[in-house]
Amino acid sequence: MPVVIAAKMRKIPVIIHEADAVPGLANKISSWFANKICVTFPESGSGFNAILTGMPVRKMIFEGDAEIGRKLMNIKNERPVILVMGGSLGAESINKALWNNLPCLLRHFNIIHITGRGKTGIKAIHDKLDNYRQIEYSDAELPHLYAMSSLVVSRAGASAIAEIAALKKPSLLIPLGTKASRGEQVENANYMKSIGASGVIYPNENLHEELAKRIIALISDKKNLAAMSAACRVFGELCKNAALKLAELILSA
Repeated sequence: MPVVIAAKMRKIPVIIHEADAVPGLANKISSWFANKICVTFPESGSGFNAILTGMPVRKMIFEGDAEIGRKLMNIKNERPVILVMGGSLGAESINKALWNNLPCLLRHFNIIHITGRGKTGIKAIHDKLDNYRQIEYSDAELPHLYAMSSLVVSRAGASAIAEIAALKKPSLLIPLGTKASRGEQVENANYMKSIGASGVIYPNENLHEELAKRIIALISDKKNLAAMSAACRVFGELCKNAALKLAELILSA
């Protein structure tokens, strides 16, 4: 925000981008000084004279190969693959809920679990579970893990949602609540649910009890999975082209 104000005082054009569905305080104040205001979600622009650009996504995520992913994770069966992640730092509550539900889930699925850096969990028994694979985090492997997955279980940060949508992956989102954030992830998840692209487990729900039930319900309904994938198309294409759109706006400022 100080940089934005300084730029405005020196008559340097200012372009800001709001990643989340709920604008943060810094962007609310910065919007008073900005020449152009860009947003990820349509709802973010209410109250702003905003330009809907979507959220830029990394080119590398489109370079995934499902067969490479299966070889990397040493998966040799045809069961559906569930990718569970909580960002590079992981999500302790998701990790614990997943570990609690592994006996049920592993009867039906392969689970690829990105625990987050430093969160090794049940690594000691990892090799004894034929269809459970656990890694802390890997940018290089992530595109292949996305490619092989039938369902992505994730937090609801803007970057994660944009990548999931751009890849047209059905998802089950578990947003952070207001105790750990300002509630932006709940609104991000609400948007994905409203367009039919994601299921959501909200902070006030019992994650340990709901996780396996929701995953099994989603994966069991092939028509719904296809519909969720199709529902990602418009928002996913928006995010896929967001970097170019933002670059054009910057160059034209």
